[in-house]
Amino acid sequence: MATFSTPWDAVAGYELTEQYRTLITPMETGKEQRRSVWVSPRRAWKLRFRKNSTDFTTIKNFFEARLGAYEAFDWTDPDNVSRKIRLLNDNLEARVVNGHAELELIFVQVFDSDTTPPTVSSVTPVNGATDQAIDVNVVWIMAEAILPSDVTATYFHLIDSTTGVSVACALSFSGDGTTITLNPDANLTNNRIYLPRVEAGVHDLSNNQLVAAYGSKFTTIA
Repeated sequence: MATFSTPWDAVAGYELTEQYRTLITPMETGKEQRRSVWVSPRRAWKLRFRKNSTDFTTIKNFFEARLGAYEAFDWTDPDNVSRKIRLLNDNLEARVVNGHAELELIFVQVFDSDTTPPTVSSVTPVNGATDQAIDVNVVWIMAEAILPSDVTATYFHLIDSTTGVSVACALSFSGDGTTITLNPDANLTNNRIYLPRVEAGVHDLSNNQLVAAYGSKFTTIA
């Protein structure tokens, strides 16, 4: 991937904007459900250049090689952070006077599109575990953060294999959205098989869904 390294004009400076994307869903109760689509803000820089004819030609050739906004490139921002960037616009406008050019370019940070479904990395107790305490909690570790609104008994539950009924419980999750803990409201029954399950349909922050249910089992102490 090409790198843009021509310095912007320090006297004219630059302008920085940050944009978040939040989906707001009105509820029948009058409340709103909100969730962030972008975990990080999309940043854009408006850079000003005052260059001689040689430097201007370098910028113009770079613009043409990228086909305007079509092709991304690498760039180190004013905070010395390396980023993947594309141009916001397909047009290049410059004012050229006495062999010097003045122009503006708007750089926009590129986010890689996440199309990978979430998966379960591990569960505790491990699948097939025996002699588990009757006050045990179930903990799932997800491979990536999931939507907080999906941490419900619809998707995460513990089934008593004898009754076929889900155990009453409280659910909580870590701040990074990857660890979900199921805490039964009462002690489990001795010498019984329990079936922790994560149901298909759990969403990650890019709205991808868990493809298939994830199930395991453990046995409490006799």
